[in-house]
Amino acid sequence: MVNTFTALGGVIHYNTRADRVIVENGRAAGVSAKPKNCLQTDSQEKRYNAGAVVISSDTMMIEQYFDFPLRSPWFDEMRSKIIPTTVTLICLGINADLQNYPKYGVFKLKQPIELADQCYERLIVSIYSNDPVYSPKSKTAVTVQLPGDTYDFWKKIKSEGNYETEKKKIADKVISALTVQIPEAGGKIEVCDVATPLTYERYCANWKGSWMSKTSPGMERKEYPAVIKGLSGVYFAGQRMMPPGGLPMALMSARTAVQRLCRDTGTLFVSEE
Repeated sequence: MVNTFTALGGVIHYNTRADRVIVENGRAAGVSAKPKNCLQTDSQEKRYNAGAVVISSDTMMIEQYFDFPLRSPWFDEMRSKIIPTTVTLICLGINADLQNYPKYGVFKLKQPIELADQCYERLIVSIYSNDPVYSPKSKTAVTVQLPGDTYDFWKKIKSEGNYETEKKKIADKVISALTVQIPEAGGKIEVCDVATPLTYERYCANWKGSWMSKTSPGMERKEYPAVIKGLSGVYFAGQRMMPPGGLPMALMSARTAVQRLCRDTGTLFVSEE
């Protein structure tokens, strides 16, 4: 994606997250941003002029980008009825070939694992042994999902200075349980990384660190429009725009946003498909 974008003349400003959308006379005129990792105390916010702005930040928390409240029926509905879902993800690099195991499985535990107020009697496991990118020869990447709203727990733990300690505790519990189900992994864990809801919040600016969404009971699943009436040149994309969310939905919403931009500017949308 990066190679295609830059080959077409696009420029990426890394470590720079937009702070505000500049709107002039009801139309987007650009964004203002300041490098987030800049050590210079005199670094100033910079304006990036644009004919259109595509916002991929979580639509549950985008008021900060505007100097006025956003109003639209679909926007209000989404924010009131979409229920964010969170996960703690344990990622492992194992020095073993696990191609004899299924790519995806749910293992029942002999001893439940507790995290915050969640109790897990099963492990949701993905095994990437047949993916040459994720798993080099004779090695396997494995992820274990612990779904459930643990955002407040991790937030409190981090404020108390025990974040890394608690991450190691839950990783040790998962590894111990996993090696009962997959004996070949015993003593072969070379890499371990734990992503909590705070990880998703930090890297993706997602509301409460949610990685996906679900709809309220009785609500029909739908794709939300990428525009707000009366606000020209601003297009919305991101995983929140289409339940159940996640990366595939984020990509689809980005495609929709660009298609609308092409329509509004009289540009032919060309697909590689």
